[in-house]
Amino acid sequence: MASFETGGNKEVIDTDVVVVGAGISGLCAAKLLHETGLDVQVLEAQDRVGGRTYTVSHPSSGYADLGGAYVGAGQDRILRVAKELDLKLYKVNAEGKTVSYMEGVHRSGSSDDPSLLTRNPLALLDMNNLLWKVGEFSKQVPPDTPWKAPRAKEWDSMTVKEFMDKECWTSVTKKLLGLLVATLACCEPEELSFLFSWLVWHLRVDLEMR
Repeated sequence: MASFETGGNKEVIDTDVVVVGAGISGLCAAKLLHETGLDVQVLEAQDRVGGRTYTVSHPSSGYADLGGAYVGAGQDRILRVAKELDLKLYKVNAEGKTVSYMEGVHRSGSSDDPSLLTRNPLALLDMNNLLWKVGEFSKQVPPDTPWKAPRAKEWDSMTVKEFMDKECWTSVTKKLLGLLVATLACCEPEELSFLFSWLVWHLRVDLEMR
């Protein structure tokens, strides 16, 4: 039996399982538990479901994703959920030039060219060093069981921001890293464990898929 209190009102609900959070993981967990015959209650602090996925609509421009928007190779579970819900997927456009606007400077060019972000030789060296180091770290992480990595305890006790402050020399590289974390993980560097960040885990998965 569970007891909930919101807005000064106390409500007692008899249930088998309480799932905290109505994001994709919480809703999928609740669905699986419900299918086994258990009575499930889902609690969500916000006035909507979806967690870090958030889609809004506009009469003139259609739909826009303000949260998580991309799935790819290796994300079999979320792809299976999309198929079950009959959601239409489309490929992201990878053609044309990439546009960068950072610190008041506008540039366009290939996304593979680091000078798109800066022409500062120290910053370019910093980026190259970071990518090399992360690539080496990622080789130590099993893609399906990252917690079994030799340095899992150390990396899980460190946030991406702590890693960034320790390893990055220039503000440009730190800003780029922060932008990538926000884009790919829908959170800030100080909110994400280094072990489970895209820096180590997702890069390792990507390497396995190539």
